Amino acid sequence: MSWKEKRVEVLREEFISCCLQKDRNKSVLCKRYGISRKTGYKWIKRYQEDRGLENRSRKPKGNSRKTEEEVERRIIEMRQEQLGWGASKIQLYLSGKGYSMPCARTVNNILKRNGMITLEASQARRPYQRFERAQSNELWQADFKGDFQMGDGNRCYPLTILDDHSRYALRIEPKLNMQGVKHSFIQTFQEYGLPQSILTDHGACFAGFKNGYTQFERALMDQNVLPIHGRPFHPQTQGKTERFHRSMKEEVLLFRKLLNLSDAVEVMEAWKKL
Repeated sequence: MSWKEKRVEVLREEFISCCLQKDRNKSVLCKRYGISRKTGYKWIKRYQEDRGLENRSRKPKGNSRKTEEEVERRIIEMRQEQLGWGASKIQLYLSGKGYSMPCARTVNNILKRNGMITLEASQARRPYQRFERAQSNELWQADFKGDFQMGDGNRCYPLTILDDHSRYALRIEPKLNMQGVKHSFIQTFQEYGLPQSILTDHGACFAGFKNGYTQFERALMDQNVLPIHGRPFHPQTQGKTERFHRSMKEEVLLFRKLLNLSDAVEVMEAWKKL
């Protein structure tokens, strides 16, 4: 006999009626009705407790995996404060502030659900292959962010140095011009050690003219650091640096007018620690 030939509730009533008759073998009845002994005893108990024989929803009474309202509120607030931040950065930042955070994918879903990620932005994301060195200090990337005017009328030229493997910002140094890079690198070496090689573009402060060497390049080679230069007019070679500069623009420069060099140093240092 199959449970599907009649309405489930009717079959359960028949099964229980048979079980309650004197000298009936419950195991045999369970086998006859095509159910396990565990299921049979469950329905007998439910009948005796007058709890009904209809199917019950298996939906959990609560959702222990649902993100707390306070955490979701902070995620939305952080996105409003930092429009350039994605789910991963928001998740990492709030975790560092002591919040019990869901995974980055859940954070992304929260942003989508609240209309904070457009369809165009989602479609723009494409899988990509990430190229990076195997260990830190194998390769550094260095470049100047495009200059901009400060409140005092001077131009600011931020020098950035990134580790290719970790993408860690080893140095963000606002300057009044593109000179003195050798001294900047010496300070970075003293703090983080020597890399095996340094990748830059063909800017005059980094590369020599007509296969000659700059003082900067000679200083690197004296320390057994190999200077490497990307192909001219091919910024993709320093893709990590380009992306870092875009984040600097979206998260800092679009929202604040830097007053002078001291203000630029303070703001950049604070942003680097985020």
